[in-house]
Amino acid sequence: MIRLRFSVLFLFVFCSIKLLAQPIGEKMHIYADANATERIHLHFDKVNYSAKDTIWFKAYLLKDLLPANASKSLYIDIADEKGKLLNHITSPIVEGLSNGQWVIPDDYKGSFISVVAYTRWMMNFESDFFYRKEIRIISNTPATTPLPVIEPIVTFFPEGGDIVEGVNNRVAFKANDQWGRPLKITGEVIDSKNAAIAQIVTEHDGMGTFSFVAKPDNTYKVKWKTTAKEGITDLPATKKDGAIIQLEPLDNKVRFTALASTAFINKNDSVHIVGTMYNRMVFISSKSTASEIKVQVPLNSLPSGIMVFTLFNKQWQPVSERIYFVNNGEYAYYPKLDVQHWGLNKRAKNELKLSIEDTLLTSFSISVTDMGLAKDTAQNIISQLMLSSQLKGKINNPAYYFNTANADAAQHIDLVMLTHGWRKIKWDEALSGTLVTKQHWVDSTYISLAGKVSGSGNKRSKGDEILFVVMEKSREDKEVKMVSVNSDGTFFDPATIIFDSVTVYSQFNKNSSLYGKEALFTMDKVGAPSGIKPIWNKNYSFWPDSTLQTYQLSMSKQWYDHADFMKSKMLEEVIVKAKVKSKEQEMDEKYASGLFAGGNSRSFNLVDDPMAMSATDVFMYLQGRVAGLQISGSGSNTTLSWRGGAPQVYVNEMQQTIDMVSTLSVTEIAYIKVFTPPFMGGFGGGNGAIAIYTRRGDEARPANSPGGMNKNKLFGYNAIREFYSPKYSEFAKPDDNKDLRTTLYWNPNIMTGGKTREVIIPFYNNDISKAFHVVLEGMLSDGRLVRQEFDME
Repeated sequence: MIRLRFSVLFLFVFCSIKLLAQPIGEKMHIYADANATERIHLHFDKVNYSAKDTIWFKAYLLKDLLPANASKSLYIDIADEKGKLLNHITSPIVEGLSNGQWVIPDDYKGSFISVVAYTRWMMNFESDFFYRKEIRIISNTPATTPLPVIEPIVTFFPEGGDIVEGVNNRVAFKANDQWGRPLKITGEVIDSKNAAIAQIVTEHDGMGTFSFVAKPDNTYKVKWKTTAKEGITDLPATKKDGAIIQLEPLDNKVRFTALASTAFINKNDSVHIVGTMYNRMVFISSKSTASEIKVQVPLNSLPSGIMVFTLFNKQWQPVSERIYFVNNGEYAYYPKLDVQHWGLNKRAKNELKLSIEDTLLTSFSISVTDMGLAKDTAQNIISQLMLSSQLKGKINNPAYYFNTANADAAQHIDLVMLTHGWRKIKWDEALSGTLVTKQHWVDSTYISLAGKVSGSGNKRSKGDEILFVVMEKSREDKEVKMVSVNSDGTFFDPATIIFDSVTVYSQFNKNSSLYGKEALFTMDKVGAPSGIKPIWNKNYSFWPDSTLQTYQLSMSKQWYDHADFMKSKMLEEVIVKAKVKSKEQEMDEKYASGLFAGGNSRSFNLVDDPMAMSATDVFMYLQGRVAGLQISGSGSNTTLSWRGGAPQVYVNEMQQTIDMVSTLSVTEIAYIKVFTPPFMGGFGGGNGAIAIYTRRGDEARPANSPGGMNKNKLFGYNAIREFYSPKYSEFAKPDDNKDLRTTLYWNPNIMTGGKTREVIIPFYNNDISKAFHVVLEGMLSDGRLVRQEFDME
């Protein structure tokens, strides 16, 4: 079934003045196109990892209902549990899909790593809608006892946004502990005379609702208690002039009710009701104002997702808002996955058969792990892309709401709608038709061979100008390119997509008018942030059973111990070396002198930092990297502040202005030292100093490389490796290595479509696993999603 596109989406118009719908609908269509948001899900090969493990991932991206085809680059930031950045991954997106891997450092001691994924376009919107996940890193001391509740967090959400005087208000609540785990609470609502007017009790996962009629000149509180704590929370102040929205689910419909106070009715003889999905209008109605307005809205012709009901006053000012989840189930696709051949013995071969009935192109990712490992039953591709990615805040166990076996899921998901709010549509912008210019553009091209000729100005000389480029990944891997130069001096070769790091030599022909000029290459990608705020630091509620931890840790430890042993057998001699100086120490000895040497400072080696290439200037590179140093503005308008004053700036230990320093190319900088206040290396150094050193010696970019060519180091997408899956049936002789892999198979690029309706997936057992857990996720070219999992035992 082809997913509905909004261009043909049925528009429900219950408006008595039908001409009203057209201009508003057109404005909403323009607004939706300009603010279409992308959503991300990452499928990992397993749930928990240990130090030295490789984390394999497949990324799926949707924009509204369809695969996000516009953005070409995905950014993934990985941080430790304190928020310190460990890696900044850049991965190419093809038809809304990407994949890659990252190795956990050998010496990592943390209990978690935080993963944040986004595109450049997503940076125009609130970071709450980035993909976020914390992955458990098991250690030698797995925790067995959850931390106690320190202080319950109880929050109240009036339906529609406000508590309005004289109407029957429904209020939702959410209770959780400091780790985000839901809590059961009971209590009562009391008025200003301390009289109990309503009772509260948790309905599902710490959430529930209660109703009461708000009376004039009254205030309300809730006395609540958990099994261990109790407290009192004030409800929001009552509004005399207002209106609220209440929704009631019916069969294939939802009943919309607007309740208004007397003061609101006296000021407005009409109201407007608008329903939107993915920022596009699907329902509009104008009604004469009354104390109660009811409308039934059909849902069965709508796509699934979050529908926003907004109530406007006579002047088209938003008064009340309520979100509702439409679940028609058309977003899910169910392929057939069967065991074709069983092989549960040591190193035996297994085969899975994947069958589809649809001819549409489909991309799958599949993982097969030891069944003794922990499983993720809380989140999957459907719950992430259809729910979690569109709401702020943590949703406990979102996959529950998409399990058809849960009879109360539809009722309970409405509690999620009531307690997570919505403020994504900027109605002043949408209804005025005046769009706000976005700060970040779409990465519509891949990281390619691109740049501009130095000093070429706006025009170049006559003639067909060609830049000769030699790309060198190794001595054996070289490629020659000829790139055309545009009239403004820019050049771009979209066919040459850059992965990993590559050394580039370039020059113009001696007969060219540009001979002797340098090609300045640009790597158009987003730089890494200074740090990532952990989502749930030490969130014990997501720790697996200690038995599962011990089992996985034992397998991983044996695997890596054996691998280290086999490596040591290959060494013919042991060479003892003196302690090697760090690269920063070497750089400091090479560049810094006098009072600039050593000292209380932070050092940055830009020669070996691939993330430096994404910064436009040195100040952008330093942003957020030094605690206490405040950097704002950009270019020559940059301002620096530290302890109430401005730090001094030096280039090669000579004091310089910000204007001068902002013109330095990051590619020319080798080393930076930031001295904390006070700094005694110059006059007026009470507010610290920034010492910048340009490249020299073997770090310099030679003006004349071999053959007279200019030399550059370019950093593109992170290299994508292939998961190693041994094929024991092809081994010439038995393998002495122990096989204790916890992930037995990972394939992020299984493709079907057209005439390819079946795929055989072979994998081999390790030496000890007796049963397997299989997880299949995928996305069709029409945006439908796949999630299947089962055990082989």
